[in-house]
Amino acid sequence: MVQKTSIEPAVQVLLDKQEICELLAHYCRGVDRCDDKLLRSIFLPDAMVDYCIFEGSAPEFCDWVLNRLKTNYKVTMHRISNTLLEVEGDTAHGETYCCAFHRLMQDGKDFDLICGLRYIDRFQKSEGVWKISNRRVVYDWNRVDPSTEQFSTGYEGSGYKGVTFIMGSRGPNDLSYPKDS
Repeated sequence: MVQKTSIEPAVQVLLDKQEICELLAHYCRGVDRCDDKLLRSIFLPDAMVDYCIFEGSAPEFCDWVLNRLKTNYKVTMHRISNTLLEVEGDTAHGETYCCAFHRLMQDGKDFDLICGLRYIDRFQKSEGVWKISNRRVVYDWNRVDPSTEQFSTGYEGSGYKGVTFIMGSRGPNDLSYPKDS
């Protein structure tokens, strides 16, 4: 018979924290790629979401945010960091910093909206899988600047003349999604 050691609960907490961190990364990917299926998969069905400009159920949030992203923004990129997690059995609480970039068009011109925010989350492990059960967003700062992007306009500075850049896209055509061989 194998004896269990006292390190096993600590290892489980580390595994749980890693799974939650990957869940948070999937949220960013789901939003940035406008991947409906992926975005919905990170929330419990009865989860609640409060983004100040939206408050309601997770399924309603997914509908709202995907419509808003497709209608108002050309591209987004969410970068998360400083994730603090407290795991207590099958429940966890977290605070995750995020710097969110949004390219929007106003009056025929592109602008870059950048927000510093934090996700305040409650997670629940259901059927062995961690999901978000409640999310609130705290906004710390933002700025809006005219876009100076040059990749899509034939940027030829610093020795890049004639270079074609691989540009990201929303949905399954993005390079990050596996392709059938």
